[in-house]
Amino acid sequence: MKIAIIGGASAFTPGIIEGLFVEEAILDGAEVCLMDIDEEKLAIVADLAAQIIRARGAQYTITHTSNRVEALRGADYVLTQVRVGGLAARALDERIPLQHNVIGQETTGAGGLSFAWRSIPFLLEVAADMRRHCPQAYLVNYSNPTGQVVRALLSAGFEKVVAICDEPSGVQYVLSKLMLTHNARLEIDNVGINHCGWLTAVRRDGSDKLPMLRSLSTILQPIPGLVGRMSRLFKEYGYFPSPYLFYYYLTEEMLREQLAAKQTRADIVVEKLPRIYAHYKEQAASAKPRLRLRRGVPGHGDLAVRVIASLAANRGDRIIVNGLNKGALSFLPADAIVEVPALVGKEGAQLLPMSGLPEQIAELIIRVEKVERLNVEAALKGDFKLAVEAMRLHPLVDDEKKAESLVRELIAAHKPWLPQF
Repeated sequence: MKIAIIGGASAFTPGIIEGLFVEEAILDGAEVCLMDIDEEKLAIVADLAAQIIRARGAQYTITHTSNRVEALRGADYVLTQVRVGGLAARALDERIPLQHNVIGQETTGAGGLSFAWRSIPFLLEVAADMRRHCPQAYLVNYSNPTGQVVRALLSAGFEKVVAICDEPSGVQYVLSKLMLTHNARLEIDNVGINHCGWLTAVRRDGSDKLPMLRSLSTILQPIPGLVGRMSRLFKEYGYFPSPYLFYYYLTEEMLREQLAAKQTRADIVVEKLPRIYAHYKEQAASAKPRLRLRRGVPGHGDLAVRVIASLAANRGDRIIVNGLNKGALSFLPADAIVEVPALVGKEGAQLLPMSGLPEQIAELIIRVEKVERLNVEAALKGDFKLAVEAMRLHPLVDDEKKAESLVRELIAAHKPWLPQF
């Protein structure tokens, strides 16, 4: 078996390598080929990955290359975790909207629409290369914004794809800590689209604990930051929110915080990365690597590996994915891309039907889905007017003059990565 990781020099990759040990019974002996154009970081991550494998006595083989075709040739599974334009592009997606008093965020609002324009052409290139060099392979996509990316891939007729995001599992991890229970004992229902959804059930050993969490939310509301904001929205709306919903429901609060900050999130990550890669290089030389610094929420790497193992073994694991609705959510069109639990096996991801949401909550999801659908069309066609219309319709922009200015400025800023415009 061969697993190709496109974007293999990412600081997230060591977490994926560690995730392989959870699935040794199915995947051990596989070649894991790391591909990236950043050869210096690629060498560091490949050395660390190989040393982690050796220290565990596992039978995985680590290879690396800067040639995408070489990585894809003969692959059975392809994991994409690419940020087109790098963190410099992310910083622009965050800064430019803020100059217009609009939320600046990498996957939500104006920044998320811009990110999709860059990601989609690249992922279509990868899919085309896969058709030529590994037509039997499944693509497991981690590249953001994953919902828009998978819509573009499906529109291009590429169907062997499972699109994932670690945000629902990250929220599950937070809940496991609040509930003083092991993460594996929890099962969650997610209803919505990527970065715009709600947990409508949180089961522990088969029993829904959402009512218990509602009572806990009253105590947690005063806590600043993530937990407090989640608790406030949970108490008001009755479901557990994606943290990205803060930008929609607490817009003024989030915008004030962003405008007051001295750095964008991208700036903060850029500052941290040299220390992370220096740590990786140090641990690659250690007999028993121990990672104190890393990127990714707990379980980030495990999620990707679990999807691959469930596909390979036809295991039917229940995993939250992004895929074609086909009735899973009754309040969205059948061809919407939704983020819900699915059973993952050799035929891909079979989405499970979920309960609906109250109209006042569903309204936002319906609107953002329409925006993203329009934005994908704009990205595929390189259509400036469609891009402006998508930007104008987005609830975090909702202004015609701002929309046109944002599209012009973002396209100009990212011109090297936007061949279609």
